[in-house]
Amino acid sequence: MMGSEQVELLPVGTGNRTTLAPKTLKPITPKKRTLLTTLFILGSVGMTTLWLVTILMILLEPAPIADGPFANPCPQLTAFTVTLSFGSMSYNDAKLIDAIWNLGIGRGVQALAGWMSYKIFGMAMLRIMQQDQITIDLYAAISFRTLSILTIPKVVLAAISRCSWRGRMLFIWIIISSIYILAMPTLLDLMTGYITKQSAMVPSSNGGLVPLQTVNYSSSQFFSSHGWIYGPSGVTCVPESEYQWGFSLGWTIAVLGTLMVWSWGMFGLWFDAQKNGLFWQMGRRSGLYRNILDVANALEDALGPDTCAYNDDELTTAVEKLEPVGFEAVANGTTGFIALRHDPVGCSALRSSGVEYKRRE
Repeated sequence: MMGSEQVELLPVGTGNRTTLAPKTLKPITPKKRTLLTTLFILGSVGMTTLWLVTILMILLEPAPIADGPFANPCPQLTAFTVTLSFGSMSYNDAKLIDAIWNLGIGRGVQALAGWMSYKIFGMAMLRIMQQDQITIDLYAAISFRTLSILTIPKVVLAAISRCSWRGRMLFIWIIISSIYILAMPTLLDLMTGYITKQSAMVPSSNGGLVPLQTVNYSSSQFFSSHGWIYGPSGVTCVPESEYQWGFSLGWTIAVLGTLMVWSWGMFGLWFDAQKNGLFWQMGRRSGLYRNILDVANALEDALGPDTCAYNDDELTTAVEKLEPVGFEAVANGTTGFIALRHDPVGCSALRSSGVEYKRRE
């Protein structure tokens, strides 16, 4: 997200084996922070605008006019039926378009939302763990199984356990956001659908049906090119063999409204993390390998080095018994270390400039 940096490799022993050199953290530039903030605001404002435009489309849509006795609309519409439809196609074509929408838009939006959640939740966790402590089990679950059903119960337990109000609010939002993202393809599917085209027909004097548009009426008698029609007969909706694909404006308003709330919630979470998160400000962002190393080092400190023969169930049992951990950054002159450990001393050393961070001895 922030671009690549030069990585210095140091030779180790013989051959081509190398290792990473100690690194000095540097704060990200205000220009990058401003750019990311602008992108988030534009995205949230765009989602809000789309939601408002959809509402205006419904409010400004002219109501169907029912002349004379033909007061039964065709078809009978509700707020959650397909009301904005397009085309004239076969069933297979309509089904194909709906499948493309579900796969391309439904899964695509879910993938984008999942990627954003992974990045922002990682930032927020680092921001919280500067001051608070959580279990390694929970930290690993959020880091590696962000949107898994198995992660949600762990977050629920963390939300009701003893932690700071900021941590509790974060966990509650992670629960809501995770459930919403998992349900996102279904919600987007509800926005669309395909319907059969229908024609409004009225009975004629010869026992058949004639199109409503061909009828001229006056008082209680009606005449069409197909013969006399007696009395204010009701309209019959006759389905045609062609289909139309479109949107349910009612569901569209509901889904875009929740998507707008979610996008602003994620923006607020990101804004707090980048404003108050020392790790993010200094360029030490979370990610797959960064999280692997942090968790691995913490587990080695807690469980010892002789863990290679244990299976996953045994390790899980041991990890669940460990004390909560938090991040600490310690500097001693021009050198320091960063670690995930129980009873941390804090991360104030990250504010120091010129510190070269190495492995903790």
